[in-house]
Amino acid sequence: MILIGEKPKRGRPQRTRLIKLRDNVWITALQLQSSLTSGYALEKAIEPHRIKRAKGHINRPRKWDNYINGTQGPGKIKSKASAVELAEALFPGSSRWFEHPIWRVLDDEPMDRYECETQIMRLDRLVTEILYEDAPGLPGQKILSPFESHVAEWLMRLGNLDGLTAILLLVRYAEAISSLELRKSALACYPSFQKSIPLTPELGPHYCELFELIDVRFKHWAFLSNSQRMDITIFRENRAEDLRKNGVVLPKSIIQEMMESIDKTAGEKD
Repeated sequence: MILIGEKPKRGRPQRTRLIKLRDNVWITALQLQSSLTSGYALEKAIEPHRIKRAKGHINRPRKWDNYINGTQGPGKIKSKASAVELAEALFPGSSRWFEHPIWRVLDDEPMDRYECETQIMRLDRLVTEILYEDAPGLPGQKILSPFESHVAEWLMRLGNLDGLTAILLLVRYAEAISSLELRKSALACYPSFQKSIPLTPELGPHYCELFELIDVRFKHWAFLSNSQRMDITIFRENRAEDLRKNGVVLPKSIIQEMMESIDKTAGEKD
């Protein structure tokens, strides 16, 4: 809010908690994929032309150091490749963490049913194949499958960011079409991901912040009467160390089993 007589502040708009989390997850994922842990190493690999040596001294922008310590995000400059794009050219797939649908899902801006479906289709094939089925009488057309127990179990077994995002997108979809039953069923799957998400290397350092943002955005509904609803926020904070000891980690063999099941089903349809 700008008070009367107060001049608007110049410069970049302040980064929100959500934007900071997105930036932090991206740089963590990039460090893991590249095995380059320091800002200097990343800068040397991705933008070596910006490093100048003169009289035994190294001069460099140090923006990659700022990405790592969280004080700066990879902004976009018109007509120039962004840091995300530059990193993607050298480490393919790293931009996925920056552009993932989870960041749109956690945004406060409204989503209609069509945008929800558009975002769902951006998720991994293991998700989209279970969430969509052939439309009766419409060859080649797909519609969302009913959210039955086998669909919920499949997504929870995945336990990854795409599975979590699918659950939250279904909550958003339910809100868009005013389906209390779908919202309740989808949101009931969320606690399952609190066992697996902290074990994801890219998300491990950031899972508490991620869960807190989800808890704030996706409140539980309690109806006091037909015309009164109470929104309840339940904050959860799981300990990664305990989860590593007691949590269930999905083996690669199960992922392979899922893929083979999808391929077999696709072959039968063909």
